[in-house]
Amino acid sequence: MAEGSVNCGEITELGRKDAEFIVIFLHGLSSTGKSFLPVAEYLMRKLGGSWRFILPTAPTVKLTVSAPSMPAWFDIRNQDLTKDQDEEGILRSSNFTQSLIQSLIAEGVKPAHIFVGGFSQGGLIAADAVLTGSVRIGGVFSLSSLIADVSAHRFSGLEIPVFIAVGNADPLIPGVKAQADNQLLRRHCIRTEFRIYDQMKHEMKSGELNDLADWLLKQAGRGS
Repeated sequence: MAEGSVNCGEITELGRKDAEFIVIFLHGLSSTGKSFLPVAEYLMRKLGGSWRFILPTAPTVKLTVSAPSMPAWFDIRNQDLTKDQDEEGILRSSNFTQSLIQSLIAEGVKPAHIFVGGFSQGGLIAADAVLTGSVRIGGVFSLSSLIADVSAHRFSGLEIPVFIAVGNADPLIPGVKAQADNQLLRRHCIRTEFRIYDQMKHEMKSGELNDLADWLLKQAGRGS
């Protein structure tokens, strides 16, 4: 594990403190937890009042490929996101996410009722934290993202369902890369639901979020 800790920014929450099901949703590069509140609100309307969202904000990072500092879960060292990945930063943020999961369990939340996911950078961190962790939670979702190189040799082997979604017009995450990641997970006997959305770029759209909500409800039913 990487040394050090993540100096996380503000954590935004949506839903009742005593909600039965919890979603930790990690934002993408340059966003914040608060900026993802409309996405959480959209999903809540589909999921209902028994759900709560936790929306952390990444620390501010000076990126190698960009002049301004911005919220980021790890450094970006190459315009090609599959190359020269910031392994140390990825592991720090993954450890932080695992600590959020452990805190919820310590509060009495059933592991099977916890879901973790994210968009872009957040999806990469969510996948690493959950699929290399020691706790079998309800599931993990990765939107417009990829599996980090450092994750591939550290999968824990727990039977945790995965939802992967990408647009076929995404200029940052090619569909062929997402398909390769999906096959990688299946070779490790990880159960996945894989979706490619027509004419969707590096973004989230209602059809994708509707599918995600349906998947979350399905997994919640299995874990109850």
